[in-house]
Amino acid sequence: MSGNCVRPKNCQNDPQNTCGRNEQPVEPGRCVKACSIPTCRNPNPDPNQPCTGNCYSGCLCKDGYVRDDMSGNCVRPKNCENDPQNNCGSNEQPVEPDRCVKVCSIPTCSNPNPDPNQPCTGNCYSGCLCKDGYVRDDTSGNCVRPKNCPNGMREARLLQSQPNSCKNKSQ
Repeated sequence: MSGNCVRPKNCQNDPQNTCGRNEQPVEPGRCVKACSIPTCRNPNPDPNQPCTGNCYSGCLCKDGYVRDDMSGNCVRPKNCENDPQNNCGSNEQPVEPDRCVKVCSIPTCSNPNPDPNQPCTGNCYSGCLCKDGYVRDDTSGNCVRPKNCPNGMREARLLQSQPNSCKNKSQ
């Protein structure tokens, strides 16, 4: 500290002087909670969502920008490094932010109609899901129409759906 008098805008700890590209300081007296800050993972946080914790002070992204969860920089949503929309394959779509999808509830060739009442354990799945009308091919990992699943899996599913179709006729 030099002890010299300076204008407030010239203070070294003035957020206006320390904000990065595409950032702006939190307005004085405004309380911003961390869960209300737009990020790549949650670009449109619910303003009515109850937030706990201390007020966030520092720099926020300017309008039209979100905080990239990976780099910490403010970027346009389409430029997010971890934006699943940019990484999803053919016939896939990203898991919506704040939606919890359990692995056992994901339709696959070997289980195209998972029981929604089946208890699932484990962490939430994030990434890409197959679009409606498609299932995950257990072998290739691609999203395919159920009719395009490998033959062995399709035959196994038919047997599962008709367990009594092969009765012993000698009885």
